[in-house]
Amino acid sequence: MMRSAHRRSVQAEGSHVFGELFVFLLLGMFAVFSLMAVVAGAGVYRSVVEAGSPDGQTAMPLSYVANKVRALDAAGAVAVVQDEAVGPVLTLTEDYEGGALVTRIFAQDGVLREQFGYADAPLDPELSERLLEVAAFDARLDEKGVTLSVRMPDGAEESLYLALRSSAR
Repeated sequence: MMRSAHRRSVQAEGSHVFGELFVFLLLGMFAVFSLMAVVAGAGVYRSVVEAGSPDGQTAMPLSYVANKVRALDAAGAVAVVQDEAVGPVLTLTEDYEGGALVTRIFAQDGVLREQFGYADAPLDPELSERLLEVAAFDARLDEKGVTLSVRMPDGAEESLYLALRSSAR
């Protein structure tokens, strides 16, 4: 009788050890598969970012300028002036407490720049903010909208036409 109780005890311990080993192996497999999924996801993310990078870099300056134009689009607020020193300057004017403020966007020395100040102050590139590196920037205004063009340092070019809501009035 003693032997059969001892045998049952050994069998119970053996099945208990097997259960613990099974749980440990299951957790280990989960950890390995989780790590594999993270590594695979990182690889996919890297390839998507690398594939989309050139287009995103070219569209970025135009998106920024387009959002500025849309935000400040009002009758007479959008203009393009030619400056002897920097070329075409997109000017966006807004009324402020009885005066006028102006945002000027232009390219100089391979950099897209923005100057914000009073409308009666002259353009001063030294007071402008550096936005992005560009090879060229152009803005052309017609009776219905504005055409924005940019060429990046790598040679990629993109243009965008914005219909002005203020021209429909």
